[in-house]
Amino acid sequence: MTGPGPIVGLRAALRDHGRSIAVSLEGGRAVETSHESGAFDTWCSFLSNQRDRTESKRSDFVERSRKEAANMAAITPLDDVCAGIASLPPAPALVLLRVELSDRALDKLPWELLSLALEDRLAGRRVCVFRTVTGMRRREKAAPALPARILLAETSPMTIQSTNAAPEFAAAQQNLGHLVISEQLQPGDARASDAFRLRDAMSTTYRLIHLTAHGEPGQVIFGEGREAQRVPGKTVAEWFNEQQADTVALLSICMSVIGTADQPSAARAIAEAGIPAVLGMYGDITQQAAETFFDALYKSLGRNEDMLTAYADAILALRESSYPNCGFWSVPVLYSKDNVIPFPRRPGIPDDAYSEYIELLVEHAAEIAEVAPKESWKQVTWTVETMGLRMETRRRLRAGLQKLITAVEPAARVRWRWARDVDRAARSALTGLDLLIEAAEPTAPGAQAVARFDEDRKALLDDLRNLHRTLSALRRFAP
Repeated sequence: MTGPGPIVGLRAALRDHGRSIAVSLEGGRAVETSHESGAFDTWCSFLSNQRDRTESKRSDFVERSRKEAANMAAITPLDDVCAGIASLPPAPALVLLRVELSDRALDKLPWELLSLALEDRLAGRRVCVFRTVTGMRRREKAAPALPARILLAETSPMTIQSTNAAPEFAAAQQNLGHLVISEQLQPGDARASDAFRLRDAMSTTYRLIHLTAHGEPGQVIFGEGREAQRVPGKTVAEWFNEQQADTVALLSICMSVIGTADQPSAARAIAEAGIPAVLGMYGDITQQAAETFFDALYKSLGRNEDMLTAYADAILALRESSYPNCGFWSVPVLYSKDNVIPFPRRPGIPDDAYSEYIELLVEHAAEIAEVAPKESWKQVTWTVETMGLRMETRRRLRAGLQKLITAVEPAARVRWRWARDVDRAARSALTGLDLLIEAAEPTAPGAQAVARFDEDRKALLDDLRNLHRTLSALRRFAP
């Protein structure tokens, strides 16, 4: 996906103490429709029951989704929306629908299901719905600091079933690895955190904060040993420092989009505090569904895409996955005011941050493979035949390997697995290079010297091939 096209916007406001909604297309007519405040509460419960469903139950999910989508369509002027989409020049393949919610009580409605109702009317075009809130505080923007920083944090009390953030964090570490290589990203630590540690950590300015935790309507549940510490979402919102005007907050927290009569949801509270892009969860989501979603999200962000594009890519990936994971596609909810690019491309950065190192490995592996020793070599023959290896190849390969080690050092230091693999393979190749250079200048040429040189040569080639495989595997995440 190359990026979002024009955005169609709806505005929704409550009337008559929550029993009536006025919905209007931007610049169009307003439609007032009745709505019982609890009419959609069962949708959240239905989603929670999808966890252990089998493929044979997929038709039940599709039928229920269509029914709830029809209920949402009944309170929305879809004819006006379709007319607005038809007027877009040219008609986009992906339609982005922004729903502006002026009242917190409207958060519990599954607005994302409007995608299904609209797609039925738009001849196969895909639709992605995101939300925005009115009255959000404006933060003063500044030029983004590069390299960008991210924070990955997980918390859960011992008295509640533990969260498992490892797959989500692995998706970030793998898909953003090339940004570290090209110095666009400074990796953040993946850490277990209680409320106090997270608050202190957020005094630093981050481009992206990913928090995995348990949640309840209006609250985030932090772990403090065995105890559960319930913190209002509004309090969490106050932890974002004033410099975080372009920060993306990813809340992998169940119910983080649902508030109470007294407390806003965590996602809305953070959005109202001025954070321009906040992802929350409408209800429960399985670990497998979350893994699918975040893998697609981070792949897109790793291509320097904006947050709306990344969100749309992730939603479509989840919708196209197998059941029951696809049943959770409406759970991740995005509040977006300004369409930020979490990891903007730095000027002069090549499209493939690994190409420099891969080309170096291929070139020098070929050179080393050609230097095949013979027992007939005399001292002067050794000197002539290995001169290129001992001089130019040694200099360039050593410099390239050391540069690669330096490039991945920040990520290796905070234990990103891919970086440690690259670091280990590069250091092994450096050691192998030193051994080969030593063997290339034998004090007594002959069968023993030939055997040692050939053994060290093959070992170095194995190290270079292993490093090549590691970088090639990572390369698929690059733009």
